Amino acid sequence: MHIIDKIRSKDGKTQKFLQITEDKYITETTFVDYSKYLLCYSSQVGCPVACSFCYNGVNKNFTRNLTKNEMVAQCTNIIKHLDIFDKDKPIKFGCMGVGEPLLNYENVIDGITELDKKYPHSIFSLATTGVKPNLIPQLAKDIKDMERFILTFSLHASNDETRKKLIPMHQSMFTLRDAANKYKNITNHEMCWNYVLLDGVNDSDKNVQELSDFLEKGDTVKLTHYSPIMGSNLKSATQDKFKKFKEMLEKKGIEFYEFNPDGKDINAGCGQMAARKQVICDKEI
Repeated sequence: MHIIDKIRSKDGKTQKFLQITEDKYITETTFVDYSKYLLCYSSQVGCPVACSFCYNGVNKNFTRNLTKNEMVAQCTNIIKHLDIFDKDKPIKFGCMGVGEPLLNYENVIDGITELDKKYPHSIFSLATTGVKPNLIPQLAKDIKDMERFILTFSLHASNDETRKKLIPMHQSMFTLRDAANKYKNITNHEMCWNYVLLDGVNDSDKNVQELSDFLEKGDTVKLTHYSPIMGSNLKSATQDKFKKFKEMLEKKGIEFYEFNPDGKDINAGCGQMAARKQVICDKEI
Protein backbone atom coordinates (compact mmCIF):
# COMPACT_ATOMS: atom_id res chain seq x y z
CA MET A 1 0.00 0.00 0.00
CA HIS A 2 1.28 3.48 -0.81
CA ILE A 3 0.10 7.09 -0.89
CA ILE A 4 -1.14 8.28 -4.28
CA ASP A 5 -2.71 11.63 -3.38
CA LYS A 6 -3.46 14.04 -0.55
CA ILE A 7 -6.00 16.83 -0.23
CA ARG A 8 -5.71 19.79 2.14
CA SER A 9 -8.62 21.39 3.93
CA LYS A 10 -9.15 25.14 4.08
CA ASP A 11 -8.90 24.89 7.86
CA GLY A 12 -5.12 24.48 7.50
CA LYS A 13 -4.89 21.52 9.88
CA THR A 14 -6.71 18.69 8.10
CA GLN A 15 -5.46 16.53 5.25
CA LYS A 16 -6.99 13.50 3.57
CA PHE A 17 -4.60 10.87 2.22
CA LEU A 18 -5.56 8.46 -0.53
CA GLN A 19 -3.67 5.17 -0.56
CA ILE A 20 -3.93 2.25 -2.93
CA THR A 21 -3.82 -1.47 -2.19
CA GLU A 22 -2.11 -4.07 -4.34
CA ASP A 23 -5.49 -5.05 -5.83
CA LYS A 24 -6.13 -1.41 -6.79
CA TYR A 25 -8.63 -0.32 -4.16
CA ILE A 26 -8.36 3.17 -2.70
CA THR A 27 -8.59 3.75 1.03
CA GLU A 28 -8.86 7.15 2.70
CA THR A 29 -7.23 8.30 5.91
CA THR A 30 -7.80 11.61 7.67
CA PHE A 31 -4.95 13.44 9.41
CA VAL A 32 -5.68 16.36 11.74
CA ASP A 33 -3.01 18.47 13.43
CA TYR A 34 -4.49 19.86 16.63
CA SER A 35 -3.50 19.29 20.29
CA LYS A 36 -2.51 15.81 19.12
CA TYR A 37 -1.69 14.29 15.75
CA LEU A 38 -4.87 12.44 14.79
CA LEU A 39 -4.83 9.60 12.26
CA CYS A 40 -8.34 8.35 11.48
CA TYR A 41 -7.79 5.17 9.48
CA SER A 42 -9.95 2.57 7.75
CA SER A 43 -10.41 -1.11 8.62
CA GLN A 44 -12.34 -2.30 5.55
CA VAL A 45 -12.67 -1.55 1.84
CA GLY A 46 -16.21 -0.23 2.06
CA CYS A 47 -18.59 -1.21 4.86
CA PRO A 48 -21.50 -3.69 5.01
CA VAL A 49 -23.31 -2.08 7.98
CA ALA A 50 -25.12 0.41 5.68
CA CYS A 51 -25.62 3.33 8.07
CA SER A 52 -27.88 5.95 6.50
CA PHE A 53 -25.61 8.83 7.58
CA CYS A 54 -22.42 7.37 6.07
CA TYR A 55 -21.17 7.55 2.49
CA ASN A 56 -20.31 3.86 2.43
CA GLY A 57 -23.74 2.96 3.74
CA VAL A 58 -25.77 5.03 1.30
CA ASN A 59 -23.42 4.20 -1.61
CA LYS A 60 -23.08 0.50 -0.80
CA ASN A 61 -19.56 -0.54 -1.70
CA PHE A 62 -18.26 -3.24 0.64
CA THR A 63 -15.50 -5.31 -0.96
CA ARG A 64 -13.27 -6.89 1.68
CA ASN A 65 -11.47 -6.52 4.99
CA LEU A 66 -8.14 -4.74 5.14
CA THR A 67 -5.30 -6.90 6.44
CA LYS A 68 -3.25 -6.13 9.52
CA ASN A 69 -0.31 -5.14 7.34
CA GLU A 70 -2.48 -2.82 5.23
CA MET A 71 -3.80 -1.01 8.30
CA VAL A 72 -0.31 -0.63 9.78
CA ALA A 73 1.08 0.58 6.43
CA GLN A 74 -1.84 2.98 6.04
CA CYS A 75 -0.75 4.75 9.23
CA THR A 76 3.02 4.30 8.94
CA ASN A 77 3.11 5.76 5.42
CA ILE A 78 1.54 9.00 6.66
CA ILE A 79 3.70 9.20 9.78
CA LYS A 80 6.84 8.87 7.66
CA HIS A 81 5.55 11.26 4.99
CA LEU A 82 4.81 13.97 7.56
CA ASP A 83 7.68 13.08 9.91
CA ILE A 84 5.53 13.35 13.02
CA PHE A 85 6.75 10.50 15.23
CA ASP A 86 8.53 11.43 18.44
CA LYS A 87 7.78 15.11 18.04
CA ASP A 88 6.12 17.55 20.45
CA LYS A 89 2.67 15.93 20.27
CA PRO A 90 1.39 12.39 20.82
CA ILE A 91 -0.22 10.46 17.97
CA LYS A 92 -3.82 9.39 18.32
CA PHE A 93 -4.72 6.41 16.13
CA GLY A 94 -8.44 6.23 15.45
CA CYS A 95 -9.83 3.03 13.95
CA MET A 96 -12.87 5.13 13.07
CA GLY A 97 -12.63 5.49 9.29
CA VAL A 98 -14.28 3.34 6.63
CA GLY A 99 -15.50 -0.02 7.92
CA GLU A 100 -16.83 -1.72 11.05
CA PRO A 101 -13.82 -2.87 13.11
CA LEU A 102 -15.67 -5.70 14.87
CA LEU A 103 -16.32 -7.34 11.48
CA ASN A 104 -12.55 -7.52 10.98
CA TYR A 105 -11.65 -8.10 14.59
CA GLU A 106 -8.45 -10.17 14.50
CA ASN A 107 -6.77 -7.97 11.89
CA VAL A 108 -7.83 -4.81 13.74
CA ILE A 109 -6.50 -6.00 17.12
CA ASP A 110 -3.26 -7.28 15.58
CA GLY A 111 -2.85 -3.95 13.80
CA ILE A 112 -3.41 -1.92 16.97
CA THR A 113 -0.97 -4.14 18.85
CA GLU A 114 1.74 -3.63 16.21
CA LEU A 115 1.18 0.13 16.04
CA ASP A 116 1.39 0.31 19.83
CA LYS A 117 4.80 -1.37 19.69
CA LYS A 118 6.07 0.82 16.84
CA TYR A 119 4.81 4.08 18.33
CA PRO A 120 4.86 3.83 22.15
CA HIS A 121 2.96 6.30 24.33
CA SER A 122 0.36 6.84 21.61
CA ILE A 123 -3.39 6.98 22.11
CA PHE A 124 -5.73 4.49 20.44
CA SER A 125 -9.45 4.67 19.78
CA LEU A 126 -12.00 2.46 18.09
CA ALA A 127 -15.59 3.17 17.07
CA THR A 128 -18.17 0.43 16.61
CA THR A 129 -21.88 0.11 16.01
CA GLY A 130 -21.72 -2.89 18.35
CA VAL A 131 -22.72 -5.25 15.56
CA LYS A 132 -20.91 -8.12 17.34
CA PRO A 133 -21.55 -7.40 21.04
CA ASN A 134 -19.98 -10.69 22.11
CA LEU A 135 -16.60 -9.28 21.05
CA ILE A 136 -16.81 -6.26 23.37
CA PRO A 137 -15.67 -8.14 26.51
CA GLN A 138 -12.90 -9.75 24.43
CA LEU A 139 -11.82 -6.29 23.27
CA ALA A 140 -11.61 -5.17 26.90
CA LYS A 141 -9.28 -8.08 27.64
CA ASP A 142 -7.16 -7.57 24.52
CA ILE A 143 -6.49 -3.88 25.18
CA LYS A 144 -6.49 -4.01 28.98
CA ASP A 145 -2.73 -3.41 29.31
CA MET A 146 -2.51 -0.58 26.76
CA GLU A 147 -1.48 2.82 28.04
CA ARG A 148 -4.54 4.67 26.71
CA PHE A 149 -7.52 3.38 24.73
CA ILE A 150 -10.94 4.89 24.04
CA LEU A 151 -13.96 2.85 22.93
CA THR A 152 -16.81 4.67 21.22
CA PHE A 153 -20.22 3.09 20.72
CA SER A 154 -22.03 4.54 17.69
CA LEU A 155 -25.50 4.89 19.22
CA HIS A 156 -27.14 7.71 17.23
CA ALA A 157 -30.67 6.98 18.44
CA SER A 158 -32.65 7.05 21.66
CA ASN A 159 -34.84 4.04 20.80
CA ASP A 160 -34.52 0.83 18.80
CA GLU A 161 -37.06 1.85 16.14
CA THR A 162 -35.03 4.90 15.12
CA ARG A 163 -31.75 3.05 15.46
CA LYS A 164 -32.88 0.34 13.05
CA LYS A 165 -33.69 3.01 10.44
CA LEU A 166 -30.29 4.65 10.86
CA ILE A 167 -28.26 1.45 11.26
CA PRO A 168 -29.94 -1.48 9.44
CA MET A 169 -27.37 -4.02 10.72
CA HIS A 170 -28.03 -3.04 14.31
CA GLN A 171 -28.16 -4.54 17.78
CA SER A 172 -30.78 -3.56 20.33
CA MET A 173 -29.90 -0.85 22.82
CA PHE A 174 -30.42 -3.37 25.63
CA THR A 175 -27.76 -5.60 24.07
CA LEU A 176 -25.38 -2.64 23.72
CA ARG A 177 -25.96 -1.63 27.32
CA ASP A 178 -25.11 -5.13 28.50
CA ALA A 179 -21.94 -5.22 26.37
CA ALA A 180 -20.86 -1.78 27.60
CA ASN A 181 -21.29 -2.79 31.24
CA LYS A 182 -19.24 -5.94 30.69
CA TYR A 183 -16.54 -3.80 29.05
CA LYS A 184 -16.44 -1.40 32.01
CA ASN A 185 -16.22 -4.30 34.47
CA ILE A 186 -13.07 -5.60 32.77
CA THR A 187 -11.12 -2.43 31.98
CA ASN A 188 -10.81 1.14 33.24
CA HIS A 189 -10.22 2.53 29.75
CA GLU A 190 -12.44 5.37 28.55
CA MET A 191 -15.77 4.68 26.84
CA CYS A 192 -18.37 7.00 25.34
CA TRP A 193 -21.60 6.97 23.31
CA ASN A 194 -21.56 8.79 19.98
CA TYR A 195 -24.80 10.53 19.02
CA VAL A 196 -24.99 12.34 15.67
CA LEU A 197 -27.73 14.91 16.14
CA LEU A 198 -29.97 14.83 13.04
CA ASP A 199 -32.65 17.36 12.19
CA GLY A 200 -36.12 15.94 12.82
CA VAL A 201 -34.81 12.42 13.37
CA ASN A 202 -33.32 12.16 16.88
CA ASP A 203 -33.25 15.72 18.25
CA SER A 204 -36.62 16.08 20.03
CA ASP A 205 -37.37 16.56 23.72
CA LYS A 206 -38.64 12.98 23.77
CA ASN A 207 -35.33 11.80 22.38
CA VAL A 208 -33.46 13.55 25.22
CA GLN A 209 -35.70 11.85 27.77
CA GLU A 210 -35.25 8.42 26.17
CA LEU A 211 -31.49 8.91 25.91
CA SER A 212 -31.30 9.99 29.56
CA ASP A 213 -33.25 6.90 30.62
CA PHE A 214 -30.83 4.70 28.68
CA LEU A 215 -27.64 6.22 30.04
CA GLU A 216 -26.16 5.27 33.39
CA LYS A 217 -23.95 6.98 35.94
CA GLY A 218 -20.45 7.48 34.55
CA ASP A 219 -21.55 7.47 30.90
CA THR A 220 -20.38 10.20 28.51
CA VAL A 221 -22.16 11.29 25.33
CA LYS A 222 -20.32 12.68 22.31
CA LEU A 223 -22.82 15.00 20.56
CA THR A 224 -21.65 15.08 16.95
CA HIS A 225 -22.49 17.45 14.13
CA TYR A 226 -23.52 15.60 10.98
CA SER A 227 -21.16 15.69 8.00
CA PRO A 228 -23.28 15.84 4.81
CA ILE A 229 -22.79 13.08 2.26
CA MET A 230 -23.77 12.50 -1.35
CA GLY A 231 -26.98 10.52 -1.70
CA SER A 232 -28.47 11.37 1.70
CA ASN A 233 -31.19 13.87 2.58
CA LEU A 234 -30.25 13.95 6.26
CA LYS A 235 -29.32 17.28 7.84
CA SER A 236 -27.53 18.26 11.00
CA ALA A 237 -29.73 19.50 13.83
CA THR A 238 -29.99 23.28 14.06
CA GLN A 239 -27.88 25.25 16.52
CA ASP A 240 -31.03 25.93 18.55
CA LYS A 241 -31.75 22.20 18.77
CA PHE A 242 -28.14 21.52 19.77
CA LYS A 243 -28.37 24.15 22.48
CA LYS A 244 -31.66 22.81 23.86
CA PHE A 245 -30.46 19.21 23.69
CA LYS A 246 -27.33 20.11 25.68
CA GLU A 247 -29.31 22.12 28.22
CA MET A 248 -31.66 19.21 28.86
CA LEU A 249 -28.79 16.73 29.21
CA GLU A 250 -27.09 19.10 31.64
CA LYS A 251 -30.25 19.36 33.75
CA LYS A 252 -30.37 15.59 33.96
CA GLY A 253 -26.73 15.41 35.03
CA ILE A 254 -25.54 13.65 31.86
CA GLU A 255 -21.87 14.12 30.95
CA PHE A 256 -21.43 15.22 27.32
CA TYR A 257 -19.24 17.13 24.92
CA GLU A 258 -19.89 18.62 21.50
CA PHE A 259 -17.90 17.49 18.47
CA ASN A 260 -17.84 19.13 15.04
CA PRO A 261 -15.64 17.12 12.63
CA ASP A 262 -12.81 18.85 10.78
CA GLY A 263 -12.23 18.67 7.04
CA LYS A 264 -15.82 18.59 5.82
CA ASP A 265 -14.85 20.68 2.79
CA ILE A 266 -12.63 17.81 1.55
CA ASN A 267 -15.04 15.03 2.61
CA ALA A 268 -12.79 14.03 5.48
CA GLY A 269 -15.41 14.37 8.22
CA CYS A 270 -17.14 11.54 10.08
CA GLY A 271 -19.07 9.39 7.60
CA GLN A 272 -17.62 11.18 4.56
CA MET A 273 -14.51 9.07 3.98
CA ALA A 274 -14.92 6.62 1.11
CA ALA A 275 -13.53 3.41 -0.32
CA ARG A 276 -13.62 2.79 -4.04
CA LYS A 277 -12.02 1.08 -6.99
CA GLN A 278 -9.08 2.96 -8.51
CA VAL A 279 -10.29 5.89 -10.60
CA ILE A 280 -7.20 8.10 -10.67
CA CYS A 281 -3.65 7.70 -11.92
CA ASP A 282 -1.59 5.33 -9.78
CA LYS A 283 1.30 7.43 -8.61
CA GLU A 284 3.44 7.52 -5.49
CA ILE A 285 4.14 10.75 -3.65
